[in-house]
Amino acid sequence: MFYAISKHPHIWNTKLNLFVALSPVTRIDHTTADLFKFGAKFSDKIKSTLNFFHVYELFGQQQDGITKLTCKVLPDFCKAAESFFVTQDPILDDSNRFQVFMGHYPAGASVQSFLHYAQEINEKDFMLFDYGSAEANQAKYGQDTPPAVNLTNINNCSPPISMFAGFEDSLGDTTDAEWTRD
Repeated sequence: MFYAISKHPHIWNTKLNLFVALSPVTRIDHTTADLFKFGAKFSDKIKSTLNFFHVYELFGQQQDGITKLTCKVLPDFCKAAESFFVTQDPILDDSNRFQVFMGHYPAGASVQSFLHYAQEINEKDFMLFDYGSAEANQAKYGQDTPPAVNLTNINNCSPPISMFAGFEDSLGDTTDAEWTRD
């Protein structure tokens, strides 16, 4: 939404009366999510490996059976993996709703989303997805590199923006949220 508003603030002036940004993830180089930081270091190798095997979604329905079988055979491994995706502090979890949450876990996500997170961590900026080559970026954006998102254009948007960030959010760190706000 930040990109949409920054690209066409005049359109959103007529369509929005309030933009509520819950834990906005824009620039994420201050993330404390170890798995994302680790993956960012090896994102090129991860991308080529997943492309080779034609894997474009992670933790989706195709992997659901494999995940359930692995967790049945290796429950300690799954408990450790869970700590990468779920809070590190059980006090933050709503114990009454935890089973509902885990009933939808893991939910699928596109590989491109994870690669974009890695790009944001490595580049320390808020930019559109890098398609990996000057030719592909040129075809998508009309330039060799992905454009940075110009957040100063958001100042031209008249609807108010309410931004909420949590101190315990490992991906949407408050330092990065403050960067977005300022």
